[in-house]
Amino acid sequence: HTSSDMEQDDDDDDVSQYDESDEEYKLYPGIEEDREWTEKIQTIANDGNTRDQEIFKLLVEHMGIFRWQALHGFHYDQSRATSQIHPTFSNIKEEVLKNSFHKITTENWNQTLRKAKAFAASWAGKRIRTKESGTYEDLVTNTIITWDKDEEIKLKEVITLKLYT
Repeated sequence: HTSSDMEQDDDDDDVSQYDESDEEYKLYPGIEEDREWTEKIQTIANDGNTRDQEIFKLLVEHMGIFRWQALHGFHYDQSRATSQIHPTFSNIKEEVLKNSFHKITTENWNQTLRKAKAFAASWAGKRIRTKESGTYEDLVTNTIITWDKDEEIKLKEVITLKLYT
């Protein structure tokens, strides 16, 4: 591309350029929100006295912005405290039978349990083993899990894999 190919007309940034009679535009549910947000932006950007940092701050307040999480799962200025978070269900069976997102039937649970038991007892199930000893540490929940080399997959792990994959 040449520099002239990369240049945009000033009109390209104008939201009013979109044809509101276009079917795709009519189907977009955020038209009014976008229009209001754009008017706020234009008011902020056109005053001539506002610094870039102030404009950015106002844009974030009016629109919101995605912030990358830090390695431990939270933004650097968020609390890592998870003591207020507790499981909703006491076990996986209760979770899949009673959750509000997608319940399974008792028959589905029993069928999955039978299949998981059959697999865990099979030759293939016995062959699935950890390759080496290891540790997993969750810094947010302060959970540490360790395992030894050659551990067999447990029935509860097979059930979880069958339910969630």
